[in-house]
Amino acid sequence: MFKWKKFTGDKDQWDYSVSQFDGNYRQCFSWGEYKKELGWDVYRYIGTDHDTVKFAVQLIVRRFLFITVVYIPGGVSGNDRGYCHSIKELISSLFRFSLIYVRLDSGYVANEEVETLFVKNGWFRPNHRLNASISMRHIFEKNDGEIMPDASKKWKYNLRRSKKNEAKVIFDGDIQPTEIFRISNEMQESKKIYLRGKPKHLAESALKIMHYFEDRFVFAQCVDKHGNMIGFRSAITVYDKAWDLYGAMDINGRKFKSGYLLLFELMNECKNRGIKTFNLGGVEFANSPGVAKFKFDTGGELYEFVSEWEYTNFIFLRYIINFYLDIKFNPILLKYSQRSSNSASL
Repeated sequence: MFKWKKFTGDKDQWDYSVSQFDGNYRQCFSWGEYKKELGWDVYRYIGTDHDTVKFAVQLIVRRFLFITVVYIPGGVSGNDRGYCHSIKELISSLFRFSLIYVRLDSGYVANEEVETLFVKNGWFRPNHRLNASISMRHIFEKNDGEIMPDASKKWKYNLRRSKKNEAKVIFDGDIQPTEIFRISNEMQESKKIYLRGKPKHLAESALKIMHYFEDRFVFAQCVDKHGNMIGFRSAITVYDKAWDLYGAMDINGRKFKSGYLLLFELMNECKNRGIKTFNLGGVEFANSPGVAKFKFDTGGELYEFVSEWEYTNFIFLRYIINFYLDIKFNPILLKYSQRSSNSASL
């Protein structure tokens, strides 16, 4: 008989449950603790059938009066690629007498079967998606331990150029929050990249994530011959998998082509730590063509994942929330708000 049980164990026990189903890092215990600091409530449940664990799910929740918003980043950890036949029942039992909106964002590889499961059980594709649905990964075992053997000629050329410059990548240096903010801000301004978060908030988030993931957070910084940081890149590792998280370069970092060296050395460091798969994250040619081209040319395996689905017990919530997200993350408004913020800080 299938039933849900509230999880009462520790961080290692939870992460093991997630990892045995090849789950996403955003379902890890540390990610939930990070979200708690940002004001979200976190619920962790284990789904069992005759005492055998079938699913593990971490719900990230915010409540507004009689409305409950539930986010399931990474999807439900299990053998159904982020889907679970009884996740709606669990959520309904937790938030009785509430208008519920659920956004599930599965990081599992997509197929037609799981698509059918979502559709048949009352889930919808959202009008506004928060994340990409195409990703790229490097599986080191397939490459005989080599780092990016199938990278394009131009990518390899730029990597060779970056190695000739008087810059190096270190992993054990002091991390300076002010430098992370400076480089993030400079990159967004010079390259006209307007992300969902302002540079200061992105830098603060990276530092908080680093705090919660501790030794599973890998931070690579590129320094010039004087020891000044000119770029950085970071990743989260969970058992034998790693996910590229966030990075940036200042004008000197771009001049020295440090982005190529940073990614190469970060992947190599992860491999040396026992990582077997390195995920480069979303590849969005429409919204971020430059970043997408940089990732694509590394020669990794491009794949589509299950991505985002939504459910609600009050149909108008779908339209209200998607409209809100359209406004909040409108590229033009993001560009204007970040320019205004940067001007005000000068």
